[in-house]
Amino acid sequence: ANTHIEGDLFDSLKNGELLCDLANCLVPGSVRKLSGSGMKGNARRNSASPFQAKERIGAFLTAARDEFKIGDTDLFKISDLHDGASPTQVLACLSLMSKLNERGRRSSVEQDTEAGDDFTEEMLGSLAQEVIGDAVMEQMMAENT
Repeated sequence: ANTHIEGDLFDSLKNGELLCDLANCLVPGSVRKLSGSGMKGNARRNSASPFQAKERIGAFLTAARDEFKIGDTDLFKISDLHDGASPTQVLACLSLMSKLNERGRRSSVEQDTEAGDDFTEEMLGSLAQEVIGDAVMEQMMAENT
């Protein structure tokens, strides 16, 4: 599922809803529906109170820890995203999640291939491009220049 992110990546992620969508896309049901969810575009970004935004970011972090087994030292803190304290840590966590998901997908594909199904490299694709989108890669490149 591709999501087009307009403007600044961190502004788009700040209310936590896209992060929850990401987690649920990768592991359905990993983040329960939280209050105020389901809005689109700018209404989505502007609708959350600070408490709701922090609740959503926290729910994403819980899913990242529990479903993806990302260690506490690799997770970002709510303030890293919500307050802009450490955008680099946010990107590092998302990148690690992408790598872990890709490994899991490859392992699953290998098991399915052994059962007689044929899969191509195209089908494996990169999570960063599929789910998080090119915006993460652009933001990471911009920060490294």
